[in-house]
Amino acid sequence: MVSAKCDLPSRCLAGFLQEAYLGSVQECPSSSSGMTSITIDGRRPSDVSSDFCSLWVEIKESSVSQFTLFLKNPPLDDEITELIDDQGGESTGSHPDVLVEISLLTKEVGFLRDLAREFKRVVGRGRTYSNANWKWVCPRTAKSLDLLADRLMEYRRTRRHSPCHPSGAASLAKASSTVGGGAANGLSRAKATEHSNNVDEEDIFRLLGGE
Repeated sequence: MVSAKCDLPSRCLAGFLQEAYLGSVQECPSSSSGMTSITIDGRRPSDVSSDFCSLWVEIKESSVSQFTLFLKNPPLDDEITELIDDQGGESTGSHPDVLVEISLLTKEVGFLRDLAREFKRVVGRGRTYSNANWKWVCPRTAKSLDLLADRLMEYRRTRRHSPCHPSGAASLAKASSTVGGGAANGLSRAKATEHSNNVDEEDIFRLLGGE
C-alpha cells in the first residue's frame, strides 16, 4: 500500500517531527508498518561511548497527539526513576542495555521539561555520581528533551492556526455567531481570544525557565 504524504506538517505529527529533525517532510508510515521512528538525540559520529543515551520517538500512523519516547541507557538515579514511574513509563534491561519507554501526549511538554531538569540535577554543582561520563551525558540528554518539548509546542501552535485545524478562538467565535448577535457575540469572541492566548501559558512559562 502506498504511503500517504503529509501535505501539511500540522496534519501528521510524524511529518512535522521529520521535517524538524531531518529538514524535510518525508512520507508518513504506511498501514503495513503502522509506525515511524525518529531519532532526536543529535548523535554525532564522534559519539561512540557506550554511555551515550540514545533517544528516539515512535509515532503511530496519522497520529496527531500521541507518541512514545524511548531512552536507551539513560543515566538513572532514584529521583529520575520515580519521575518516570509516576508518568507510567517502563524500564527494562540492565546497563548498558537499559531501555525506558514512556507513552506521552503532545501537550505533556511539562513532563519533558521536568525530566530534562532532573538529568541536569544529577551532575549539578557539588554532586557526586557513579559514572564520570555522566558529566556530559546528562546535559546532552537534557538538551535533547528540551528541544523535543520546544518542537512539540511549535507543532501545537501550527495545528491550532492551520486552516484545516481552526484555533480554539475561531471555533468558539463561529459557534457564538450561530446563537446570537450584538454584544453577546462580542463577549464570546473576547472570551475565545483570551482562551487562545492562554492555552499555552504553562508551556511558555516552563520555556522561559519557570519552576
